[in-house]
Amino acid sequence: RLCLNNPIQGRSAHQTKLSIILLFEFIEKNNHYWDARICVPVHDEIVMEVKEDLVPTYKDKLGFFMRKGGDFYMVSGKIKMLADAEVGDNWYSAKNG
Repeated sequence: RLCLNNPIQGRSAHQTKLSIILLFEFIEKNNHYWDARICVPVHDEIVMEVKEDLVPTYKDKLGFFMRKGGDFYMVSGKIKMLADAEVGDNWYSAKNG
């Protein structure tokens, strides 16, 4: 069982890392270093702190970059990654909306 799950977990880690790279490039391009911060990437999630006026922008971009990072690793091209970004005052409220 462990051997069968390993390729899936490895691919998921690569997808998340690519998503973080794309997200950071967007932060850098827009000079939002202190306005939007990547706090914690946990398994298949990316937790951010974002100034309130930028929340709608980063909610859209985070979901977009997570889908883009996932789609890059989909071999067949027929399957598309699904990802949503949620907003909350803390991780728990965003997770349980």
